Amino acid sequence: MIAFLLTLALVVQPTPKPRMPGSSVTLGGTRFIIWGGAHTGSMPKGASVSPDGRWLFVSNFGQKNRKGISVFRADPLTFVRYLKFPGNSIETIVSPDGTRLYSTNMYGAYLDVFSIPGFSHLSHIKVGMFPKIVITSKDGKWLFLSLWAGRKVARLSVPDYKKTYIPINQKNPRGLALSADGSRLYVASNGSNTLSEVDTSTLKVLRVIKLPRGVRHAITSRDGKRLYVSVMGPGAVYVFSLPDLKQLKVIKVGARPKSIEESYDGRFLYTANYEGHSMGIVDTKTWQSVQLPLDIARASGLVVRPDDRFIYVTGWCSDDIWAIARVDASHPAPARLGHDLGRRHLCRRCKRTLMGCTIIRRPSRR
Repeated sequence: MIAFLLTLALVVQPTPKPRMPGSSVTLGGTRFIIWGGAHTGSMPKGASVSPDGRWLFVSNFGQKNRKGISVFRADPLTFVRYLKFPGNSIETIVSPDGTRLYSTNMYGAYLDVFSIPGFSHLSHIKVGMFPKIVITSKDGKWLFLSLWAGRKVARLSVPDYKKTYIPINQKNPRGLALSADGSRLYVASNGSNTLSEVDTSTLKVLRVIKLPRGVRHAITSRDGKRLYVSVMGPGAVYVFSLPDLKQLKVIKVGARPKSIEESYDGRFLYTANYEGHSMGIVDTKTWQSVQLPLDIARASGLVVRPDDRFIYVTGWCSDDIWAIARVDASHPAPARLGHDLGRRHLCRRCKRTLMGCTIIRRPSRR
């Protein structure tokens, strides 16, 4: 009788609604389940995780002078506090030793530095030319910032933050990636739709590769053998071999992919699909891909927890972040699910008018 009742309970369990906690897709024998979401500040652009997997940071692009960065415990998703400072946060990254949080700032074109875990605001460094992406060398001795308005990349030494500017001569540099040995810097330029290779010792551009419209993000694979570049126009990730930069594959991943990350074991590649309102998943063994629709409007930032158990995606126009659980032989299913954030009636097909998002018109007070 007990066995019958347990079977009946499984049968009558309601099917999770699309985009809601419990909804899932499967690829390569691995299941990806929407765990749940949390509110952030306005226009959460990017996300980063500390190397120990304890802290999750979200850049709130639309929160000038307040709530600039949301701090969560990545357990998998518990809000802790906001970081308040002059300006806003565009993108963040944590130092390899886990003691510093770096954040680019549109207002005045600064780099902000915070301590971890105290979260005090340590430095407000003028960089200029609208810094976007910030990455660090593996040893933490160098920072590289793409300068959207300057056709350049800034290199800063750590801890004195002395600046050197690297001319790229391509319009709107954005995505940045370093080779495994740090000898090469790869720059994805959105305005010119190009990929540039830079020698980090001479700071000279070695070659430029033309790509389709909408070049966005770039990362190197964990093993250092491949370079991935997201291209929004064709809705694809371009895969290059390293160090020769030979184009290997073009993988369709969904509408207008923005941020991309690889799992720490190298098994999967993930994309935040801006117009797809979804997370793209690519099997790096077979190059098959699927999409997991999320309860967001316009996916933007994406980051992977170092143990590979959770992937996080931000919703640019829905002011939220969602945790997706990876479930396979090495990654057990979560014991419980998180929040679905309630009935928000997100309009994913509405005309976007304010930096890609719908203006919320409130009734006037008389």
